[in-house]
Amino acid sequence: MKPTFNDIIQIIPAPANLRAVYLDSEESKEFCEPVAALALVAVDDGLGGTERDVRALGASDIGLDFADSCENFVRLQWSVRKPCQCSKS
Repeated sequence: MKPTFNDIIQIIPAPANLRAVYLDSEESKEFCEPVAALALVAVDDGLGGTERDVRALGASDIGLDFADSCENFVRLQWSVRKPCQCSKS
């Protein structure tokens, strides 16, 4: 069973180089979006108990959503690009 926002126990910021990979609308090219946060969730284990899992949250047009809940989600990956280093004035 997929978790809902009611199943979230804790949320922490995601590492700066963690990305969610999706397929475009033609399903021909992959594109990446940054993962905003990681959520510790309680999910039904199918045996009457619960398990804990860590799930990626990405920004969507409605706010935050579980990255793997999108139909075009492919995988999570670490970006080889270094995070932006803002210039100090």
